[in-house]
Amino acid sequence: MSIFSVSTQKYSSVATEAKARKLQKEQSESAKFQNALANNEKTKDIAQNLQRLELTKDTQQSIYSVKFKDKNCATRRHNKDN
Repeated sequence: MSIFSVSTQKYSSVATEAKARKLQKEQSESAKFQNALANNEKTKDIAQNLQRLELTKDTQQSIYSVKFKDKNCATRRHNKDN
């Protein structure tokens, strides 16, 4: 075995390890990016649900206030008539 064959084997081994680490890093970054996209979609869904809930809540409050005002007006009219 010559010195050159040992060096070539070591170089091949180091190069293979470097490629494997690079591939693993790329896959890890890709997975992180996919998770970020999925989390972004979940965040959008949550935000939309909260907006719908606020709109529903505001609408209900408006309806209740209109009913309450109508009831108060009717009571005042009734009291004025008596």
